[in-house]
Amino acid sequence: MPHEIETRRIVADAINQPTRTNGAALARSTDSLSSDAKLNIVHYRCQLKSDLVIVSDVDNAAKGGGAKLFDFPDGYVTILGARIEGSLTTDVADLTSTAGELGLGTTVASGAVAVLGGTAGFENILEGAQPALSNFTAGNDLAVKQGGGIRAGAIGAFGSAAGCFLNVASTWGNVASAADVSAKSGMVIEVWALVVEA
Repeated sequence: MPHEIETRRIVADAINQPTRTNGAALARSTDSLSSDAKLNIVHYRCQLKSDLVIVSDVDNAAKGGGAKLFDFPDGYVTILGARIEGSLTTDVADLTSTAGELGLGTTVASGAVAVLGGTAGFENILEGAQPALSNFTAGNDLAVKQGGGIRAGAIGAFGSAAGCFLNVASTWGNVASAADVSAKSGMVIEVWALVVEA
């Protein structure tokens, strides 16, 4: 019969360790990405190490944009929860905006969109929330903090990994000189998921 301490270690390993590697690949090597698993729920944590442009040249129109954070491993990924915490920043001194939305999806946001909800892939990891973009000005970074729970339907497939994009959309005001809106260095994006790998 195994020793009691060794038996506990074997049981703990079986509970706390994923059955596969559950590796994910960063889009930017400068950022950090870690993952761990408890009861086979994989927790991905991405932290930006420098500012990341998510929507470019905002000026006098509805516009969406985004940037890839990382790729999940090949397989079917069921999202159990996700959160974003950090700040948005801009060089636009006179920026104004409608309520807008910030979220996570498997497709990069694009086009003349004022919210993320019109295209499912723009927010199928974390549904867009309204971070009061109307008070967003240069030198006055906008703090954002949001989370969400279980999403219906798995993302990805055995033959193709799903990407995780940080997306934003709003109707931007008329500004003197168009510029970018970025996620500020230090922002943390976390995703909890069940992963069925190829």
